[in-house]
Amino acid sequence: MLARGEAAVLVTVIARSGSSPRGAGARMLVKADGEIQGTIGGGEVEYRAIQIAMEAMKEKSVKGKFS
Repeated sequence: MLARGEAAVLVTVIARSGSSPRGAGARMLVKADGEIQGTIGGGEVEYRAIQIAMEAMKEKSVKGKFS
């Protein structure tokens, strides 16, 4: 993808709190067309991570998105 100049965001779980299906190190690739590869556990957290990744590709920045 990088060699072809395609945009994508690699979402990585760096920590978790409480019970969750995936722990630190879980990864999910989000492509510009909305296709995903992998999972960080599903549910609301994954849905929000996809939204943030899509916005980051559009704006080419994630500054302030996780506060």
